[in-house]
Amino acid sequence: MGIFNIAFALVCAGVFGYFGFNLSRTWAKIQLGKGADDSRIDNIPSRVKETLIFGFIQQKMFKDLSSGLMHALIFWGFVTVSIGTGETLLAGIIPGFSYKWLLGDGLCFELYLRSQDIGNAAVATAIIYAIVRRMFFPPRRFQGLAKASRVDAYVVLSFILGLVVTTMIYMGAKAHLAGGEHQISADMVPLSYMLAGFMANLVGGLAPEGYHSFYDSWWLIHCLVLFSFTTFLPFSKHQHLIWVWPNIFF
Repeated sequence: MGIFNIAFALVCAGVFGYFGFNLSRTWAKIQLGKGADDSRIDNIPSRVKETLIFGFIQQKMFKDLSSGLMHALIFWGFVTVSIGTGETLLAGIIPGFSYKWLLGDGLCFELYLRSQDIGNAAVATAIIYAIVRRMFFPPRRFQGLAKASRVDAYVVLSFILGLVVTTMIYMGAKAHLAGGEHQISADMVPLSYMLAGFMANLVGGLAPEGYHSFYDSWWLIHCLVLFSFTTFLPFSKHQHLIWVWPNIFF
């Protein structure tokens, strides 16, 4: 482990520690307004069932089909690509880390890569639709929102879009690498491969060996977006992404 890896580990600890600290402050404010004690751990099977139905399947969202599909793509896609975030962070702490170490070089690792390629693309598509929808044909319930609330939504959507797009670019750059332990097959991440190639062409194209610095740059940009989003989220109304789970269960 080199100096960069140690520094990166310290930054991770600081960012996620600050994230947890701010969530704890929100929890303390919630406790100030708490009513009389009530049993919230009875009938566990029913509570788990409701959490799965309303939290994971998001049944209520499908009252509006287009909105439901959009939120489903964002949610399930984001859950999928969050698995890849673990690999990204561990690669910054442990030199050369890859889920290939755990999954092997066969079908399991291929399925993981394909899930990341499709998941990131699905989230990007849904986020772009969400932004366009808010800008040009917002539902009636959005039209009375305060300016601060609208800005908050655009900031969060932009962060998520930045996360998945930068992931696709650096992952696609891996497929362009000229050999080495980091290279992955372009067939496993075709959408990311094409996007990385497109971005490289914008700067005049790259030789295969040039993709090493290209990959490093976009990996770092992705981490900066991730850390910024993690820091911002506890101050956003979209922190409901976190609190919804205990709220449904209890």
